[in-house]
Amino acid sequence: MKSNSRRGVVLALLMFSALSKSVLAQAFASIEQEIKAYTSNLPFPMPQIRLPQIPPNHVNIVEFGALADGHTMNTKAINDAIRACAKKGGGTVIISAGMWLTGPIELDNNIELRVEAGALVLFSHRFEDYPVLAKGDRVTSPIHGQGLANVAITGRGTFNGNGQHWRPVKKEKLTEGQWKELVASGGEVTPDGKMWWPSREAMNGEAYLKNLRATKKQPTPEEIAAAREFLRPTMLDLTDCRYVLIDGPTFTNTPGWVLHPTECEDVVIRDTSIVNNWWGQNTDGADISGCRNVLFYRNVLDAGDDGICMKSSMSSKHEFALENVVIADCIVYHGHGGFVMGSNTDGGVRNISVRNCTFMGTDIGLRFKSARDRGGKVENIYIDGIRMKDIATSAILFDRPFSLICTTTATGIISRQKNAFRTFGTLTSKTSCATEQEKLWLSGVLSTLRSRGCH
Repeated sequence: MKSNSRRGVVLALLMFSALSKSVLAQAFASIEQEIKAYTSNLPFPMPQIRLPQIPPNHVNIVEFGALADGHTMNTKAINDAIRACAKKGGGTVIISAGMWLTGPIELDNNIELRVEAGALVLFSHRFEDYPVLAKGDRVTSPIHGQGLANVAITGRGTFNGNGQHWRPVKKEKLTEGQWKELVASGGEVTPDGKMWWPSREAMNGEAYLKNLRATKKQPTPEEIAAAREFLRPTMLDLTDCRYVLIDGPTFTNTPGWVLHPTECEDVVIRDTSIVNNWWGQNTDGADISGCRNVLFYRNVLDAGDDGICMKSSMSSKHEFALENVVIADCIVYHGHGGFVMGSNTDGGVRNISVRNCTFMGTDIGLRFKSARDRGGKVENIYIDGIRMKDIATSAILFDRPFSLICTTTATGIISRQKNAFRTFGTLTSKTSCATEQEKLWLSGVLSTLRSRGCH
């Protein structure tokens, strides 16, 4: 009987593995068709984007002792499940329905982290659970990975960053009643009465670090950790990764920026939701930084800062650190800008397509910004089919520190200086508040962009 029972279990597992592999293969085949459709007929050559290859192994975090009671810390169980699956060559780590309290989750090669519908991954509000990074500029992100290949985060579950324990709040963004309630909850208010912080350590953190670094060339991690509550993490931080897929989950209540892929290649982010309060300080929706070959589509973002933002810092690997990015069929609610370029473009930006997106209630629709010492070469930017409603200030805004004389053409920009803008695709939008001309400052060059088709 025992032998038959074991055979039955083994058979069931084999059938499950085969079925899961079949379902995964079908899902990836569908996504590959969408990738082909979204990256075809672009005004620039787009390399083929490769999806992550995930082996058919499956583990559930409950097999490693995880408990979905909302109180038990599951940091070890979740990370043990990921490591165990990675040792088998990779596979899918399943987080089933339930409330799972955890500290930082570190991803690995060839791993799909699947957060199933009904699953709420609640990140710890204990600051000591987040080690200070070696650079000393932030603490460890709730979800992170570096130098990985074949990484996926899928499913219809939710990641909650417990951001209210990290973020400051500006008084001007709340009603009088909300402000009184917030202050009564604890925390600290700045001497000028304009900003609330969750703790005195967080409020004084910036001044403490500035003084520390002025008096000591290489502060120790312990010294920097004294300002840990000020060093807010990004929610999802992927650095130098290849073949990345984010498909389906919701990210909410984050300490700072939400999605932050940096120097990654072959990245697909689809059908993902970002939900933050409009007054959430520095809660950018997606900051795509120095990446190449990116497809970002059918995502919905409600942000407290920039919605979809392009960033590029200097790179020794490529002339254009940020290159070949397609953004399509997205919705941005609130936020400082729907689509934003900058403020750092010093690594170069080339081949960006933004089309068929809707911005509602953002401060600005399309925003292009660059600090005086952070500009770089930018070319081949194409924006088309943008719908805007209830934009608070400008449909299109170009920030610049000072003016230069330049020449223009009807279809693009020709600068008198080299290594600046070469072409800027026609911007076509439907909005009631777009102006005929806007000024653009980036890369040490001010040019006049004539926006056509705005009415």
